[in-house]
Amino acid sequence: MNTLAQEHPEKEYLEINGVRLYCEIYGEGEPLMMLHGWTQSSLFWKDYVKSFADKFKVILVDLRGHGRSSPLTDDFSLELVKKDIIGLMDTLNLKTIQGIGLSYGSLALLKLAKDHPERIRSMILISAIHNYSGKDNFEENETFDFENLPPEFLEDLRKNHHHGEAQIRSLFDPDLNYEIRMSPEDLRNIPTKTLLINGEEDAVLPTEVVKQMHENLGKAESWIVPGQGHIPIKGKYEAEFLKRSLAFLNK
Repeated sequence: MNTLAQEHPEKEYLEINGVRLYCEIYGEGEPLMMLHGWTQSSLFWKDYVKSFADKFKVILVDLRGHGRSSPLTDDFSLELVKKDIIGLMDTLNLKTIQGIGLSYGSLALLKLAKDHPERIRSMILISAIHNYSGKDNFEENETFDFENLPPEFLEDLRKNHHHGEAQIRSLFDPDLNYEIRMSPEDLRNIPTKTLLINGEEDAVLPTEVVKQMHENLGKAESWIVPGQGHIPIKGKYEAEFLKRSLAFLNK
């Protein structure tokens, strides 16, 4: 792998489905798309890129509403995010991808695999859930109110998002459509090879959810990360995540 490609990736703004999506492309090889979680941006994956770009063409994208991409619109939904991914793939002339998604990014990959299994060969879903309404977070946890965000979290949001406070506020609109609804039968009909990763102490997604998904997805492996929460791949388990992920993707 040319280290120059890691340090100086292709950076593009692409017009997809009426919004501007920011993406960065590293390396060469089979395409691997890495999708961040809600309120994050592609910056989340920067520490991981080098390990994957040795073998893959890594595509980082700021999902709509996030990072450098266009702010959210009132018609936001997971269906739109899935269409953005397909539009991005078509623009980049990618027939199929492998994917890694964290939290909301994993839901986007799961939706893609359900609706268009021919477009995704395998996927690593970190902190994923198949039956969820984001409004539950707003109703049960007042820290999801923009006015109650911890100062350090707000500062991190400002570093990640480039369109000012209005963009950040829009991410915390409780009326947005965050839902994903998949039945066990829906999961059973997904043929995509899948690795499920979940933190043992994830307060948002109990391990029972991963067990249900593992039981119903036909080609699934799972890794429950001991003692970890909703982002289980940082810190002490980062090296193990890279090892397991590369082994899985290279099968």
